[in-house]
Amino acid sequence: MTVAVMAYRNAGTVLRAVGSVLGQRSGEPFEVILVAPPRDPAIHAVRLRFPQVRIVECPRPTPGSARNAAVAATNPQAQAQAENMLTGMLRQFFAG
Repeated sequence: MTVAVMAYRNAGTVLRAVGSVLGQRSGEPFEVILVAPPRDPAIHAVRLRFPQVRIVECPRPTPGSARNAAVAATNPQAQAQAENMLTGMLRQFFAG
């Protein structure tokens, strides 16, 4: 599983969010990806405090482009899991 955190000039909030995500316990391993513009202060702050977080630089920090950068950075297995989960949720929604 992959958790993506998007940053745009909000390093303090991002540090709290990443810390919260990493503090979660899951039955499955997961990775955390930070998506941020190249010079965003959150990149440096996260690298210092959470070196296990993968950084993905996104030059155009719109919600859509950040989400697309995060999806592109995930591994294919995580993408397949997310697609299967979403498909199941949609089936339940439309069936009931």
